[in-house]
Amino acid sequence: MNRFLFLLYPFAILYGMVMEIRNFLYDKNIRKSASFDRIIISVGNLSVGGTGKSPMVEYVVRLLKNKYKVATLSRGYKRKTKGYKSATLEDTPDLIGDEPYQFFKKFGNEIVVAVGEERAFAIPFMCAEYPEIEVIVLDDAFQHRVVNRDFSIVTTRYDKLFYKDHLLPVGTLRENPENVKRADVVVVTNSPDTLSDKEMEPIKMAISRYTEAEVFFSSVHYGVPVSLTTDNFVHEKVIAVAGIANPTSFFNYVNENWQLMETVSFPDHYSYSQEDVIKLTEKLKKEEKVTLLLTEKDAVKWNTEKIQSVIQEYSVFFIPIEMNFIKNGNNFERLLEDSVKKKKA
Repeated sequence: MNRFLFLLYPFAILYGMVMEIRNFLYDKNIRKSASFDRIIISVGNLSVGGTGKSPMVEYVVRLLKNKYKVATLSRGYKRKTKGYKSATLEDTPDLIGDEPYQFFKKFGNEIVVAVGEERAFAIPFMCAEYPEIEVIVLDDAFQHRVVNRDFSIVTTRYDKLFYKDHLLPVGTLRENPENVKRADVVVVTNSPDTLSDKEMEPIKMAISRYTEAEVFFSSVHYGVPVSLTTDNFVHEKVIAVAGIANPTSFFNYVNENWQLMETVSFPDHYSYSQEDVIKLTEKLKKEEKVTLLLTEKDAVKWNTEKIQSVIQEYSVFFIPIEMNFIKNGNNFERLLEDSVKKKKA
């Protein structure tokens, strides 16, 4: 730990104490959590930044949407609206947030997508608007204890496991590792596809010091690139663009499958301007037959009239992703579905 982080350590201790007092109040029912007659599933993490929550939400939605009427509820980070709002065809990422917009674009009317900073207030509005809802998936809600949940999923990245991290502001943890005990399952995301049982075991053992929850391992599956323009061909030479918390896996995948000319990183949840896109397309003019490859999360923010007017003559694609369990995915599905059936009974 360098000297600067060492100086921050007292603040991490103070922050941890505040979080422990808060959790104690909820544990002892001094601070009340709201309960609802819908099935509440939470997807969250212990740390700030990307840990694969969105692909996990999408996995849960795919698993349940053909059996139940499913809704997702997010806070709508960085949106320009406030309060409760359900997604419509007229919405944009600016109005509901990039990740909820991605859910809506991907699943359409198969599910309900809504946003609201205060979930306990948003849920009644959502249920009144869509009384047929049976299952609500809360996105990024592990610390949002004001709502009781029937099944809680915690994600942690393989390359940044929560038990190796530190509390804010020294590290990225929102609360002490011991609080993972509130989870029903822990999913180690972004794991290598080739991860063996022998390599999984020490991670499972380390996590078992904090919780009795079953531990699963998942990897990212990249799909066939999808064009954002009239061009339907991905050139061998590419420039990779990412505005996500942890772009390393994306850049590595692109590098393994194409001739990667350059990587361009933006902050997580970055809102692209027309000027940003003009600068990126200028790079394509320097050499013939080069494609811009975006993450799926970024692509939804390029679907505006201003940006489309800039990129139409270029080769611009995004790579869709899905989460896959490396082993025992059927056990995860059984645990999740059992919790749903239990509440429905």
